[in-house]
Amino acid sequence: MKQMAIAWATLALALGGCGGETTTEQAARTGEVSLRNASIAEVAEQTAATGEAMRFQPGEWETKVEVVNAEIPGVPPAMAEQMRKAMTINTSVTDCMTPEQAERPSEDLFARDQGECRFDRYDMRGGRIDGAMTCTSAGEGTARITMQGSYTPTSFEMRNTVDASQGGGQAMKMESRVTGRRLGECRS
Repeated sequence: MKQMAIAWATLALALGGCGGETTTEQAARTGEVSLRNASIAEVAEQTAATGEAMRFQPGEWETKVEVVNAEIPGVPPAMAEQMRKAMTINTSVTDCMTPEQAERPSEDLFARDQGECRFDRYDMRGGRIDGAMTCTSAGEGTARITMQGSYTPTSFEMRNTVDASQGGGQAMKMESRVTGRRLGECRS
């Protein structure tokens, strides 16, 4: 009986040493996110739980996407060049981020219409972000996406790499740079 009590006390201490907190509680306490094999919803939830530590300021934001490189092996050179030119068009979008959107990031912020995706890893702390995700789409193939960058409440910069493969051995690699900055208050 005494040994059983010692065993339970040891287990309680061990669990107590773990803090007994969920990853969401840990994100809220530390202002950091560190996940492995996580869904897009889990990453969005953890990021929201960090509170002010990782929150963008609401307001008018400009986001620019620049495709730095695009490789399409196995495609005739003329067609590959035409596709590369089409993909390397730089875009700039200005949009209003409401206080509600800043407080609770949408899953679309992390991956839009990418099929079935999971983050292999996702780390966000101290103004830095590092992640890798794998997306599969029935009949369309698999994409591995890596991202590294930095963020502040009023700006961000990300470097992304997409390695995609489709059935029949078709592959593509694309590297992009995404930047964003807060311009001021939203215009009505």
